[in-house]
Amino acid sequence: MYATSADWSFDKLPSNFGDKNSEFTNELKGMGALNFFWVQTSKTSGRSITIWPYQAPGQAALYRIREGASAGTGMQIAGVCEGNVIAST
Repeated sequence: MYATSADWSFDKLPSNFGDKNSEFTNELKGMGALNFFWVQTSKTSGRSITIWPYQAPGQAALYRIREGASAGTGMQIAGVCEGNVIAST
């Protein structure tokens, strides 16, 4: 498995976040994602974590996903990381 993650910043969590998150999750699953998680880390930040079966589909979708989410919500990416999942429970 392969994980991609992005740290997001925003002035205020968008009021339509719930609706956008459902659309976004469906889009990710359509691109091959196994799981998607959103962790709100403060009132003005959050982290998205997506699990992919392999590295190739995750990297192929990254640009589209990150640019689309930013444009659709007004949130900005503060940092990204990705890598192989080496342990899971």
